[in-house]
Amino acid sequence: ADRLGAANDALHDDPTVAARIFHLYLPVYFFVRELVEQHRATGSTSAVAIGLSAPQGCGKTTLVELLVDAFAADGLSCAAVSIDDFYLTGREQDIVAATHASNPLLQVRGNAGTHDLALG
Repeated sequence: ADRLGAANDALHDDPTVAARIFHLYLPVYFFVRELVEQHRATGSTSAVAIGLSAPQGCGKTTLVELLVDAFAADGLSCAAVSIDDFYLTGREQDIVAATHASNPLLQVRGNAGTHDLALG
């Protein structure tokens, strides 16, 4: 637990957060670390890119921050990139929503299809 960086403070302060870390975040970390180890075992020196997509407010940023801390604690480099701030303009989002009026996921920003990929 001492190797979890900022997440370590939460372990001591809130048992609910501690349970989330141990039952959700750490299993994800071990899964991702295993993917990296498998990739390295092939002899490749290229980076491993992993995407994470989930609804707003579900904890993506918190999970990624813990992953970065855990990789650092294990002596492994890790970089995080967020596209949270690369949304279409309001006018562009209105066009997407109108073009796909039957798709409720495209009516508001935040879901896949509502980011400005050229900008990001």
